[in-house]
Amino acid sequence: MSFKVGDIVRVKDYKDINCFTFVTSMKCYCGHKYIITEIKLYPDGNVYKLNCGADFTFEEKCLEKVVASFEPGNKNYTFTFNAEKENKEMRKQEVGLTQRERIENKMEEYIYKSGVCSVNIIVPNRVVEVIFDGDLWKKVKTVCDKNDIFSLERALYIAYAKRLYNDTHTSEGIEKKADEFKYEKYYVSKVKNALKVYECQQKLAALDKEEEEIKYRQKQKRHERNERRRARRAEEATKKEEERRNEQIAIQKEAYLQAMMEFEEEKKKLESKKEEEEKQTESTKEIVKKVEKLISDAENTTEDTKENKEPEKANVIGENNKEESSENNVKEEITNKMEETESKVE
Repeated sequence: MSFKVGDIVRVKDYKDINCFTFVTSMKCYCGHKYIITEIKLYPDGNVYKLNCGADFTFEEKCLEKVVASFEPGNKNYTFTFNAEKENKEMRKQEVGLTQRERIENKMEEYIYKSGVCSVNIIVPNRVVEVIFDGDLWKKVKTVCDKNDIFSLERALYIAYAKRLYNDTHTSEGIEKKADEFKYEKYYVSKVKNALKVYECQQKLAALDKEEEEIKYRQKQKRHERNERRRARRAEEATKKEEERRNEQIAIQKEAYLQAMMEFEEEKKKLESKKEEEEKQTESTKEIVKKVEKLISDAENTTEDTKENKEPEKANVIGENNKEESSENNVKEEITNKMEETESKVE
């Protein structure tokens, strides 16, 4: 043995450790100094337990000696070890870890202690599948009899026994070995840690479910937010369309009113023009009547003069000619006036 109980050792840096038993959850002890409190002897090598506040055991190649031994009364002893301070610093390193990472680190510790990677209940209260860490018959299934009461602890004892004695023992012999394991501290500790592995699996499954629910809620919130955004945009679009429609209606209304006003003005102009034309036609009719009256008066006067002055006809030929010429002149004037009035009416 390179070390003994009481020696102060330092856990090597993680990059310098090449050991399959050194799990990730032991990484926080790297670079810190501890006192060896217990040595466990195994055929394939010794493991050392340190006063690090955990149940981990370290292989010899993971450690390096700092001073010979811990002697509290020795004045030449220069190294002052404070386990509480070391553990506090170690816990500070775990502060930044998430809940999942802490559970996974704990699970690695329990896997290391139990040798069980996974415990799965295939059929509730019936079939249990245990996956061991290592090459020796990695997957073991245990089936609970219908007449027995299901116990996960009992299933784990049977799984350990089946893993070791499946080739040499019958099913009754395996059950007997499982009963014997209940009284051995080594397997009791193994089963306890295997149960903790199962608890960690359940916690991780609960975390997965919770994360899925959180993702689903976030997705629902995003969907609802997008729906609200789409509804708001649709409302704004309808509002803009309504405003545009109202503007078009207002423009059409204004154009219609303007057209009606222009129509009314044109109508008034036509009516006033029509009234003026009617007045002109009436005035022309009056003029025509006057002219006709003058013509009739002139004809009457000519007839009277013919009847009364026939004896004097020969004497007054020149006068008659004058009168005829005057009548012709009057007729010409009347016809000219009528033409002028007709042209005005047109």
